[in-house]
Amino acid sequence: MPALLCSLLAASLLAAEPELILAHGRVFIAPGRYAQAVAVVSNRIESVGSDAAVLALKGPATRVVDLRGRAVTPGFHDSHTHFLRGALSLTQVDLTGASDIQEIQRRLADYAVKNATAVWIIGRGWDQTSWAPGAYPTRADIDAVVSTRPVALADADGRALWLNTEGLKRARITSRTPRFNSGQFIKDDKGELTGLLLDEATSPAIAAIPAPSRAQKLDALRRALALARESGVTAVESLQGPFDALPSEQLDLWKELYKNGDATLRYFLYGRLEDPGGFSKLRKTVRDIPRDRLDLIGVKGLVDGTFKDRTAALLQPYFDANASGALKHQTFSLNSMIRRAHQDGLQVALHCVGDRAVRAALDACQKSQERARQEELVLPPYPCKLEHVEDVDAKDLPRFAGLHAVASMQPSRMIFDDEERNYYPNRLGSRVQRSFAWKSLEDAGALVSFGTDWPALPLAPRVGLFAAATRRHRNGKPEGGWIPAEKISLESAVAHYTADPARAIGRDDAMGRVKPGQLADLVVFDRDLFSTAGLDLLKVQVDMTIFDGKIVYERKP
Repeated sequence: MPALLCSLLAASLLAAEPELILAHGRVFIAPGRYAQAVAVVSNRIESVGSDAAVLALKGPATRVVDLRGRAVTPGFHDSHTHFLRGALSLTQVDLTGASDIQEIQRRLADYAVKNATAVWIIGRGWDQTSWAPGAYPTRADIDAVVSTRPVALADADGRALWLNTEGLKRARITSRTPRFNSGQFIKDDKGELTGLLLDEATSPAIAAIPAPSRAQKLDALRRALALARESGVTAVESLQGPFDALPSEQLDLWKELYKNGDATLRYFLYGRLEDPGGFSKLRKTVRDIPRDRLDLIGVKGLVDGTFKDRTAALLQPYFDANASGALKHQTFSLNSMIRRAHQDGLQVALHCVGDRAVRAALDACQKSQERARQEELVLPPYPCKLEHVEDVDAKDLPRFAGLHAVASMQPSRMIFDDEERNYYPNRLGSRVQRSFAWKSLEDAGALVSFGTDWPALPLAPRVGLFAAATRRHRNGKPEGGWIPAEKISLESAVAHYTADPARAIGRDDAMGRVKPGQLADLVVFDRDLFSTAGLDLLKVQVDMTIFDGKIVYERKP
């Protein structure tokens, strides 16, 4: 009887007709490999091949989409987001790309009028590195527009807050407030607060801002899910930063979205490196949702800071300052935290921007892996994931492959500033030639995984694809690309945004490729993506997003 049942089941699977066929297009399988059509049965890819072979599977109820030469790729997998924070940012003042303080004032004034009942006005996304040199914001700039309500505006990295006078008052911050060990209240020449708070010094203001309700968070997440569908993003990794909601809260919200059928992407969550034990316990509570829809992957910690404020840790001093940045942890402490996480079977994600931080992270990961082998511990396929890697010493390039360490990078970071104002040459001098070394890492055999760090940068993958393939800024300059030796092909960029993130978290058996048996997460573009080049890549639109075998987004003509 069991044999008969197996035979009947196999026959029924063979007889199953596709619910959806995409035909007459350019279906991306892998760099240099394409098909014409793909068929979907239930939530899996059934067949990939020629139009004739796939269309032969068509049944009476099959929907056939004529691609008319358009490209199909796997759904995009963003390997670095702060998803709930990004979701909440959609309800706030959007300052992304503001070219100067005057533009910020215009956006702020417009938002204040449209949101007259908001107790606090919150915004994010400003970046003074794209403004005229020396143009740092002050509370007076906000007071000129909004003075009777508190205002708090986070920068693009989420590490600085810019408050107006009323905001400082509500947060009870004065010129006499004690400074923090890691962070500061910026003051002018007279010792008066400018309204700019950095790192830990932002905590009094964050504590004073009323927390959004659960309903508001769920509403924001639904908006974010809509944005993801429109962008072709079907999976994200949400990493724990200093200002992110606790994993337990995110998990609770996500369970609600899943229960109501709103969760139209795969959500992979990271906790804090300082608490791997608590994260492991939380991980065991996820029982009622499939692991391919929601899973707790690992823990994330900071090794250094950013180039913007010269807190990225470098092996040699900055070109424009007698400083080299600093590591966030002593060697023993970092080694201990990584080892503890690995003992719990967790992947470790490490924020490493400067070359000294990258080396420190690789050293710590190597030490932990050596101990794991001695103790016969089973580690994830890629035990460590290094986030950002904006500067890496040539000696460390081959270590990524040797240690199975992922280079998790955000290519759109490179083009965030206008070319003539990009701060990396100012910070690094000639060492800038090693910045965003995608091609060098590829050539060294590293697994490269792309993301956006949303909401610091736009969620739409086309921005990252443009940056990786052209190394040009949004204004089209320089024509040949900035550090052109580090360009990669558009095909490689797509793979780093789809198959490689899945591989990095050990899910490449089920997602990330257009292959029979894989989960049916697909994107249809408005054109042949792979015949598109230069600035036209920024104009590419998503026509259709398919998640778990269902069409969850179709662009209106």
